[in-house]
Amino acid sequence: EAVVHASFLQIYNERLTDLLSGSDAQGLAIREHRPAGPRGRPEVFVSGLSEYRVSGPGDVAALIGAGVRARRERCTEMNDVSSRSHAVLQLSVEVTKRNEDYSVIKRAKLSLVDLAGSEKWPRSSSLGKEHASELTNINSSLSALGNVMSALGDRGRTHVPYRDSKLTRLLQDSLGGNTRTAVICCVDPSSDAAEETRSTLKFADRAGRVRVTVRPNEVVDDKVLLARAQSEIARLRTLLKVYM
Repeated sequence: EAVVHASFLQIYNERLTDLLSGSDAQGLAIREHRPAGPRGRPEVFVSGLSEYRVSGPGDVAALIGAGVRARRERCTEMNDVSSRSHAVLQLSVEVTKRNEDYSVIKRAKLSLVDLAGSEKWPRSSSLGKEHASELTNINSSLSALGNVMSALGDRGRTHVPYRDSKLTRLLQDSLGGNTRTAVICCVDPSSDAAEETRSTLKFADRAGRVRVTVRPNEVVDDKVLLARAQSEIARLRTLLKVYM
């Protein structure tokens, strides 16, 4: 039995907005849940974010279409239509395996992130207050993301600055948690975009240096834990007999 839920939000000027709520209501906040047990890792979630149960690709595509229409956009020097926000689509998957004696629940989360492109301050024209705020926040959050990637790729670092931006805080699980992460970079082969291309490739190189260890997210009942413990005891007793 598998259940999938989808959510879609944007980060615009360091504010979180639900792209599927049908309103521009603010007030979404990033929270942290700490599971019980020594092996439990903190889980980051967004309080107040709407979730929709989906049954197939068509449902997800419909939600993406609705969310994209609500994103913040602007005409820039590089593009006629440029997204001014980071968008995060998350699919939460829960698979339950049952038999006569016990059940095992496995959970996974897929995050698809569309980052707003960095933008240089134009030299030929002045920016309005709103546009300047967008540019400042986009570049600042992308810089914070690069710093997090650098820290994760440096095994000597003990502190990772996830809290420097809403983007890195929200993606804390995806970047340094129990996850696999893929980064797709878009570059322009023209000489006019050489500086942006170089910066993008440097970011990709930093992302490629990050190493994580992945294990299944399981929720099991006491019967399963007892059976595993008994199996481990039997294995250790066998080894003990061999060496005695």
